[in-house]
Amino acid sequence: MFAQADPAKITGEGYSIVVVDSIGGKTTATKVVAKFDKDLAKRLPITKGFYWERCPPVVIPGGETEIPTGSGYDIATLDAKEQWRDATRPTRPPFIEAAHLKRVPDIGNFAFCINLTESPVVGGIRLHALQQQVADIPLWRDQIPELSIKVMKNGRQQRFQLVSRGTTVKPSRGKPVSIPVEEAFTLPDGRLHYSFPLYIGDDANDLGFSARLDSPAFPLKNKAECELNLTFEYGADDPYKLVFTPRDNSFPPVRATWRRTEEIIITDAPAPEYPHPMTWAELRLVPKPGSNEASDLLEWVQNAIAQLDRDFYVRPKPRTTGLIAQKWLTDKKGGHFTFATCNATNESVFIHQNSFSREANYSDFSEGQSISFELQERDGKYSGWKVAGPRYKDEVRLKNFDEESERNLIASIRKRLYFPVIQVWRDGRSIGDPECPKDFSAAMRVNSEYLVALLREHDIPEAVKNEIRFLLACMHKDAPDECAQWIVGQVESQKVRNTQAVGFALGNLSEQWQKVLLSKLVANPTNDSLSVFAYAIWRERSVVERFSLSDLADILRGLTERFEKINSAPIAQVRGKEWSRVTTGTLELLLGLLRTRASSNPEIKKLLQPHQKITKQLARQVERVTEIVAQSNISLFSRVQITIEKPEGDRTHDLLYALRLYLTGDDGANAIHISSVSDSDHD
Repeated sequence: MFAQADPAKITGEGYSIVVVDSIGGKTTATKVVAKFDKDLAKRLPITKGFYWERCPPVVIPGGETEIPTGSGYDIATLDAKEQWRDATRPTRPPFIEAAHLKRVPDIGNFAFCINLTESPVVGGIRLHALQQQVADIPLWRDQIPELSIKVMKNGRQQRFQLVSRGTTVKPSRGKPVSIPVEEAFTLPDGRLHYSFPLYIGDDANDLGFSARLDSPAFPLKNKAECELNLTFEYGADDPYKLVFTPRDNSFPPVRATWRRTEEIIITDAPAPEYPHPMTWAELRLVPKPGSNEASDLLEWVQNAIAQLDRDFYVRPKPRTTGLIAQKWLTDKKGGHFTFATCNATNESVFIHQNSFSREANYSDFSEGQSISFELQERDGKYSGWKVAGPRYKDEVRLKNFDEESERNLIASIRKRLYFPVIQVWRDGRSIGDPECPKDFSAAMRVNSEYLVALLREHDIPEAVKNEIRFLLACMHKDAPDECAQWIVGQVESQKVRNTQAVGFALGNLSEQWQKVLLSKLVANPTNDSLSVFAYAIWRERSVVERFSLSDLADILRGLTERFEKINSAPIAQVRGKEWSRVTTGTLELLLGLLRTRASSNPEIKKLLQPHQKITKQLARQVERVTEIVAQSNISLFSRVQITIEKPEGDRTHDLLYALRLYLTGDDGANAIHISSVSDSDHD
């Protein structure tokens, strides 16, 4: 670079160039920025006072090159067998447009680009010659990479910065440089040793190394606040030296050792359990929250559907036939009234002209004539309502729905019917089960036909019909053909309007239409498909067993792509409800897929063991979600109810904490208990 960069062309501090090189089959771009030093300008005018500061190299995606074969040296060499090897010419990096490089966030704007195709020795000689003339003033400085460790902070796993962005060092061998760490570090008590994973920059992946602290003073009786002393020595085999010094001098300073993270091959890592399914008898005695009482869900369903009928229809009440007992009289307001007799009561029945039906007029009836009416009683007194002739029949009619009544009806359906219907038909239960009470089975066959009849009513709003379709979808194998067609149609058109309904409709996949539905969803694992699986996998225990090895590979591929989108979303999106909903569903699906570890198929069993590449990738992605949730201070609501023991003060969401333990193979996963799944809240 020193051979090509002319100081005369530097326009001022911040002037930068980019050096493109190929290393190990990858193309890197290193930004070098000009910095001004007035002493340098006086000492060596040819430099114009500018020295160069090198930023950490950036790997350019898509810039892979062939790894050269041969000696690996750019001069002729003699190998161990005394055979001469030709010099290996450096691989020419692919041409990358400057505009493309400038769009890379860690590079940005620059003046020009140098493609390094020859040995940099010439530039090195030039630098050495210039440096000799100025002695102690550096002509070259290196920005060392951001370095952080992950620790428990404010109840969450967070990064603790050791080296900040833009920290530079003079490349002088044998001279350690102090790097200030301003924030104090608290060591918790009760640990035999401490180990903190290391991270570079914003990368969600750790380096594969950790900072470990060992001391005869451990375990500490009380937590200790420490000052961190960090030094960097250019060119040393172990360039970073980190020392923890307690502010109260309660124990001697402890130097951290850098250790490669050991990989232990685990082939039988814990698998999440599936909540114990309720029996039909238990459905009749479901405890009410905050009460000693219990609910009979079977009775609840039937009563709620009966109430639903009253919400939809005006149905005539029983009518009574009687005789007008006397002539019409006039009240104080000029209205006409009389009394009638009937067999239903020995008391006289009050009849007023305003109580007649729309089709009848009081003047058409006189003393001794027969009439019919709805008999009403209040405080021991009787009156007739909807009075008409003895042959009059009132008809059933559908209520009229405006926007307000439509909204109220939808809210009513969700409040009264979602919980009992979802619970009764979860875990693959069906009214065809031998254990299902016969009276409930018979009643629900009638009720199912009734719900289908509602779907055929032209004047019921479509949004209300979709609520009815959802209830039928919850019944999976008991769902009528009309509902199955609605579900299959959404998947075939690739326009899934209700992923929860489709997921619930899969049930235990015992029906042919359910099997066809699954094959279509697996063949094209879209975002909708993944959302469907997230519901289905925690709806019925055996769903995860229906996926083949190739199915699971496709689903996991889609899952990692979905995590990438989740983790790259802008902050405004992260704080929205949709991000939380999609993220939670994705995490729940991953938790369900980890049940493959209990598979009887050896290939499927090992698919998500902790040492597998895909498992490590997912662990890193989940860790990144954990960071985003902590930084954004957002809440996640999970349907999966988890009982888990966490360190005191750890506020990591239970679902994220559980996934961390399962994915890494931590023994703590054995103590996780999944008690239930709350499916009753509509998305």
